[in-house]
Amino acid sequence: MDSDAVSRIVQEGRAIVRKVGSFLLPAPTGELTSTLAALAGDDAVGFLAEAAANPDLPYATRRDVLIALGEVGSEESVAVFARLRDAAFDKPGAPQRRESYTHEERTSEAVTMVLVVIPDYVPPAIEEDPMRRKSPKLARVSEDYSTGTICFGDQLSIVQLKMRRFGDEWLVVGIGGVTMV
Repeated sequence: MDSDAVSRIVQEGRAIVRKVGSFLLPAPTGELTSTLAALAGDDAVGFLAEAAANPDLPYATRRDVLIALGEVGSEESVAVFARLRDAAFDKPGAPQRRESYTHEERTSEAVTMVLVVIPDYVPPAIEEDPMRRKSPKLARVSEDYSTGTICFGDQLSIVQLKMRRFGDEWLVVGIGGVTMV
């Protein structure tokens, strides 16, 4: 598929989203947003930014869109994530803005922004809330500090977030996990 065709598809997708809102992107949407990021790259960034900021879309859709921005991995997608993050610092539950960051602080902030703050995660009762039950169990960063993983879990499930560094920014570029039943 040539880049003009991909660009037309993305433009048509943006128009459809404006018309039908959340009906186009039901949760979960990880595969859809990952495919869009892979096929359209920078041409998808505007669409992804609109979806990430749309409070009418379900939580999982907004989270997956933020991850897709990381998957695009361009200067434009990183800048869009930074704008969304900066706008979210005033929201409840947001981490404190800092003048400077360690890699650990920036990755922690990115995870909190992607999983909770920007997509407006509203937890159920504490005993039912998987986000409160899971605590970070393992974090690894590559020798050159270009990639990393953060694992959360309890006795029954593990969630792994894949991270990638773009300059001073760390973005979530993948989410996966295993549930043992």
